[in-house]
Amino acid sequence: METSESPPTQTTLTSFVQPSCICLSPSTTSSSSPPPSLLPSLSRKRSRSPSPPPPVAVSPPAPSVVALTAAAPALPVTDEIIQEVIPLLVTRLARHDGVTNEVLDEMDEIPLEGIESVKDDVESLRAKLASTDQETVTLSVRVETLEKRDEDYQEIDRLKITKLRSQNNATTRQGMNSVEILQIVAQQRVTNAIEGLSFLQQLRDRLVANQKTAVTCYKCGKQRHYKDECSKLKNQNYGNQKGNEGKAREDPNFVVDNGNA
Repeated sequence: METSESPPTQTTLTSFVQPSCICLSPSTTSSSSPPPSLLPSLSRKRSRSPSPPPPVAVSPPAPSVVALTAAAPALPVTDEIIQEVIPLLVTRLARHDGVTNEVLDEMDEIPLEGIESVKDDVESLRAKLASTDQETVTLSVRVETLEKRDEDYQEIDRLKITKLRSQNNATTRQGMNSVEILQIVAQQRVTNAIEGLSFLQQLRDRLVANQKTAVTCYKCGKQRHYKDECSKLKNQNYGNQKGNEGKAREDPNFVVDNGNA
């Protein structure tokens, strides 16, 4: 026995969404424009997810409240903005011009003659230093030559001693012993050493004299001597000493010791 089942009836539920409150600015709404239709109908058969809320219209901010940031759009350049910016630029330019004029005035006060004289002094000093370096090299070569000569003299002395020892028998027969021979050799070596030292002293004196050519006295302004070697300072000290002695004689309680006691 067959039983027929009736097909299930499909029921459709329609959900109604009531319109929400929409805040619109006065500039975007008017009495003549109709409200937008925000009544979408969704079927449960198509989707069981809840319906999304309608978008809320946001009124644009007033132009006076817009913040000027990097992300903000560029504002149009108007005559009012230009009129506000021009005085600021003029003030900054005037300030920079004032600083530039002050620097130029200070540079104008520097005498060119002083700059040229300093340049000449620097060039002359460089030339003197170059000549001094050359003289130092020459003296170094002379010192090395002197040391080589000293070594040669010592070798000659050793040869003389060897020769004198070989002739010891002959000199002994003439009344000279080995002690006298050694004394003669020692005297010769001392003489050679003294000659070498005198030559070194001459080289040192020349080097000092060359160095003093670039020396200037702070007392009299002349060259080739230091302040403690200045004759003007010595004469002044001698005059002060005599003047002090003359004033001291006026005081009966003061006794000047001239070193004659």
